[in-house]
Amino acid sequence: MRALVMMLLLAAAAPVFADEPAPSARERWQQMSDDEKEAVRERYKAFKSLPEDQRQALMARYKAFRALPSAERARIRENFRRYRELPAFERREVRRNFERFRNLPPERKRELRDLFQRLGKLSPDNRRQFMENLRRWRELRPEQRQQLRERFLQQRQERKEIREQQRERR
Repeated sequence: MRALVMMLLLAAAAPVFADEPAPSARERWQQMSDDEKEAVRERYKAFKSLPEDQRQALMARYKAFRALPSAERARIRENFRRYRELPAFERREVRRNFERFRNLPPERKRELRDLFQRLGKLSPDNRRQFMENLRRWRELRPEQRQQLRERFLQQRQERKEIREQQRERR
């Protein structure tokens, strides 16, 4: 997450420390307030203080970001803007969840991405219902969750057996 934040900061500050900035970059620099210029200088110092391998990795990510279609870059910028607007405790929670996600096996990551995409395709009413169910799930004690899991798996197995019996009759 820290690398992503640094990459986005680099993207914002790149015109400032490019070898030969484009005229538009020079104009943007001249339009910045003194505080904004100082913030960019500080970010540049922070970047320069990183070990060379980290700087190279960030620059590679920056170049990959710049290679994305403009719509994708805009989506990433908007997500980052919304992230920065979150209260500090929510940003910490996002970073914590991101770290947990990074440490998952690839198959589990794929499953979670699929679930997240399916959640995004739900209607607003269905999404609200899902989130309410999730809230109630989180309130359950671990043993209650386990009982529900077992009941769900049993019901799923029963439905599977019924479908197989129906196929055999045809």
